[in-house]
Amino acid sequence: MINPQHPGETYRRAIDARRVSGGPCTILVRRVEDRVELLFHAVLDTGASLCQEDAAKVAEALRQAAR
Repeated sequence: MINPQHPGETYRRAIDARRVSGGPCTILVRRVEDRVELLFHAVLDTGASLCQEDAAKVAEALRQAAR
């Protein structure tokens, strides 16, 4: 189990990725109450470009959070 950072948080996974502009970023997938959140800086130059392995990690995290 995780140490929740937000009341009602029941799932959290951080995934290392790379921004479209080339620098590193972390995508955070979490479940808070009845919603699943995919969090990273929400501007175009910080969008994540994922390799196949990273995309599989995101899919698995979303699948687990949606349970």
